Amino acid sequence: MTDLPIASNWCFHTGLASSGTSGLVKLLNGHPEALILREGLIWTYTDMLGEPKFRPTPASHLINHEVMLEQAGFDEWPPERLRAFFEGVRQMVAPRAVVFGDKATLYAQVIDDLQAVFPGCKLLHTVRETWDHVASIYEAQWWREQVMAKNGPLSEARLAVKAYQQQRWWARKIAGHVRIVADAEKENALIVRFEDLAERPRETMVDVLNFMGLDVVEYDWSVLETVHYAGRVERWQECNAIVELRERLEE
Repeated sequence: MTDLPIASNWCFHTGLASSGTSGLVKLLNGHPEALILREGLIWTYTDMLGEPKFRPTPASHLINHEVMLEQAGFDEWPPERLRAFFEGVRQMVAPRAVVFGDKATLYAQVIDDLQAVFPGCKLLHTVRETWDHVASIYEAQWWREQVMAKNGPLSEARLAVKAYQQQRWWARKIAGHVRIVADAEKENALIVRFEDLAERPRETMVDVLNFMGLDVVEYDWSVLETVHYAGRVERWQECNAIVELRERLEE
């Protein structure tokens, strides 16, 4: 297999949904040489590139990868060709960015493929105290809509149970999350605690910038005033349904 150049100037935010991921992206983008997309989901291009024939919509012209693969002499696109494709995306979106990447829980689910195409890429991974994370999921409108679309109307108590089950499943079953928490250094990842962003935001961002290889002096510290983690620690205590669920589980 062709050796790919180290992708240390690529960053993927792999944190679990509702763990403070969007805020950290906004904070990191306060550096003039960084651009991390907020759920650009660029990796999903690989779904399209993996299909022999693909129509984005029923009315679209056919994208015939079968012909392109045949002309290129491949059965499927190798990592170096996928990397070339994504470097093209980068040049389209942010040609001057020193650090470029994307944020989505998706990336924690495809960590092996991601590291094959972007060897040495940096991974940022937020974590949050379990019950605060459960409460954040429980309060998220997008999550409630998804759950009720599947299950119909639910009581607040049932939604609390569903949020707890969701958090436990994510934490135990998403391979990238499990691997990063077990050995962040091995995965070239930095674990960023929600609580640290709330209680010591400046010191935490210095750690993030140093990990990313970005000059702290050039950072726009005013961005800290636009992202509010403070006051959201132990937020679960304000959610009656979550408090009651925790009490039942601890009996």
